[in-house]
Amino acid sequence: MGRAIRDLHHAFRRRGPERRQRHRRPTVESLEERALLSAAPHLGAHGLEDAKRAKKPVPGYQQTNLVSDGAVGAQVTDSNLKNPWGMAFSSAGPFWISDAGSGVATIYTVQNATVSKAPLVVTIPGGGPTGQVANTTGSTSDFVVPGTGKAAVFLFDTLQGTLAAWNGGSTAATVHTEPGAQYTGLALGSSGGQNYLYAANGGSNPGID
Repeated sequence: MGRAIRDLHHAFRRRGPERRQRHRRPTVESLEERALLSAAPHLGAHGLEDAKRAKKPVPGYQQTNLVSDGAVGAQVTDSNLKNPWGMAFSSAGPFWISDAGSGVATIYTVQNATVSKAPLVVTIPGGGPTGQVANTTGSTSDFVVPGTGKAAVFLFDTLQGTLAAWNGGSTAATVHTEPGAQYTGLALGSSGGQNYLYAANGGSNPGID
């Protein structure tokens, strides 16, 4: 029995360095290696080492700030671009952005990574515009702007429970206001040959269509 215990003790002594080696703390990668890994995960370990030895640029992503309210640098500074939510565009038109923080929609054209701001700024009744869609139903009888007899080109909803429509001018028209509603998104859909407008409601009442 005593010899068995001694043999077991010797076995543990022989295995000790191996056990300690397996529990050694891993080497922390350098900041340069972390940057390369995040920039080009598709290269793999050997590709990254080859790129570093040859001092070649590693493929990755380049961020370009197109529009800002001034908090960060960008190609265009627009003080109306505050807390932007929804974005929409027609097939051949510019980008429309719902600016919840300023209560308006602003319009931008982007071509070859260069942006330009349209002079038109559209006020959204109720304030706090969030969801937005371009009316692509192709029907002149759907989603008519009140008092015009014309279909809306763009539709909006707001955090104050307002649905609004635009087909020209500097102010959208109120279509409906739901007390207690807080609309945060907007979408178009069709069912049974009818077109519907769906509004996501974060308030106390269910959404409407």
